[in-house]
Formats: sequence, C-alpha cells, structure tokens
Amino acid sequence: MKRILTAVDLMEWLPANANAWQDRSLGLVAALKNNDLDASYNEANIGVIWQAKAPLVDAHIIQITSFADDGIDWRDRDIVGHFYLNSGADNNRIGQATDYNLDSQVAGAGFNLFGGYLGTGGVSDLATGAAVSNTNPPIRGAGAHRSYFVNAGAAGAAYLYADPADGSLWLYNHSGASISPKITIIGEGKSGKR
Repeated sequence: MKRILTAVDLMEWLPANANAWQDRSLGLVAALKNNDLDASYNEANIGVIWQAKAPLVDAHIIQITSFADDGIDWRDRDIVGHFYLNSGADNNRIGQATDYNLDSQVAGAGFNLFGGYLGTGGVSDLATGAAVSNTNPPIRGAGAHRSYFVNAGAAGAAYLYADPADGSLWLYNHSGASISPKITIIGEGKSGKR
C-alpha cells in the first residue's frame, strides 16, 4: 500500500485521512445477493510474498508463515496466487545471477497460477490425523480427520497447506527434485464453513 501521509505522535486522524486510506486500499467484500458464505467472509483479506532462502529438498516441508509471528490463521480461506518453480540451483530467484529468467521456462524455471481452499488444514493420514512431515505429504479427503491442500505448482510440484493446530502456512515439495520457489499468495476472508 502506498503511504498517503506521514503520521506523527498525537496526530489527529481526520475523516479526510480515513477516506483517502480507504480509497487506496484493496478490499474484497462478499456479495449480498444469494450468497452462501458467512457474514464473516467480509473479514480482512491477507497476502504474503515468500521466496526460498535455499533449495528445498524433494519430499520435505518448509514453513512460510508463523501464526506466532504474524497472527494470521490460514485455515478456512480460499487462496489464489502465483508460483515460480525454480530449479535447485536457485539462480532464477530475485537477487540471483539469472533473476531475469524468473518467469521463463528455461533452466528448470516455470510459472503457475493456482487457487484453492485450505479448509481445516492438512494432515498426512485421514484415520489418525498424523501431521504432515518430511516424506509424509498432505492428502485430500475426509475420514476421522479432514485434510486439505492447494496444488501450487504445475503437475503436483508443490502443495500449500495450513497447519490444523495453529493455521500457519506450509509448503511441501512434491516435485521430485530440489526447488527454490517464489510464491505470492492472496487469501480471502474466512468463509465460516469450516
């Protein structure tokens, strides 16, 4: 968001300032007519931009957000975004030698748009509710436990899922090789359905 004014201690917050802030903010609201979503769906939308610091080994997980750090619970959110799949060499990441190839289809790079619902979070076993871990990917389905993930990478290369305990956001590398992804994610307000 672009700053509209520089605030200082004891500054009065004028209606004009509040209106200017609203005019420049991006917000989504739930439609009123024939809508099956909970009224809380108008809750604030959220977003995150994340880039791997180092290659993520195949069949391993990495935390993208922490509820303790940012206070965002990703469960029960519909998300959309884009995913840059970079090879393990990670030279196409922003700030690296070949970052001009970030959106190209060369040297292991690839761009994918994605969208989906994070539900109650992801588990690796519907019967036991076992947590997702290295070599134990999230699965989709319902049993004694429900499990959700969003396929962020093309052809099942990477799975985004929320931790069912605290709502933190995680990535599971399911590509078959080491990757160094860059991801932008926008999450809608909670649906009130799960």
